[in-house]
Amino acid sequence: MNKIKAFLFVSAGLVVSPLTLAESASLWTLNSSIQHAMKVAPEMKVATAEIGKQQGKLEQADAWPNPSVSL
Repeated sequence: MNKIKAFLFVSAGLVVSPLTLAESASLWTLNSSIQHAMKVAPEMKVATAEIGKQQGKLEQADAWPNPSVSL
């Protein structure tokens, strides 16, 4: 019974996939593909976070220390 369900699931996917690809093929350009990849890719989120972290370190290194007075 499980083999029949798996076969039907795969068969349905093969029927739906070409239709979905054909419909969306006109919407995907190189520019839109790059923008989508930049929004979705986890590596881009990690890289953006790393840039923010390094910018914070740069600002902290450039800051003056708190003044102190000793007698």
